[in-house]
Amino acid sequence: MHDIAILAVLGFVVAFGASRILGRPTRWLLSAFVAGLAVLGAVIAAWPGTVQALSGVLAIAAGGTELVEYRQEVPALRREGVTARRLARLSVLAVLALASAAFLVGRTDAWLCNPESGFQWHAVWHALSAVAMALYAYGAIEPHPALARTRV
Repeated sequence: MHDIAILAVLGFVVAFGASRILGRPTRWLLSAFVAGLAVLGAVIAAWPGTVQALSGVLAIAAGGTELVEYRQEVPALRREGVTARRLARLSVLAVLALASAAFLVGRTDAWLCNPESGFQWHAVWHALSAVAMALYAYGAIEPHPALARTRV
């Protein structure tokens, strides 16, 4: 469950970015995401040792789709400026950098790994990763127009 959750988040970022780049509807996004999860599950079931490699490939793909999407958004950024949603998405990079540092110093056999300690760097990595996911969701997913409230 631990590994598939990480892969699922990365897979969602890839599918979401691809759907926006290609101009596909939400139905396409969800179909691509579910199909991707099925493929990932089958690959992990057949070759359990591929989780690290899959994580790396999906992380690179997620970064790539984000870069392409940011590049396509430059005209709107110049026109509208930095909105709260754009700032949230940019903040994801900083939070993930901190999360990666916590992961590296706290993983098994790393210099700050201490299994007897009440403070665990791996837990910090999980918490920061959750913050990054929340920032990404806020920044990337626009509220449905029917749900948007207007103030009079």
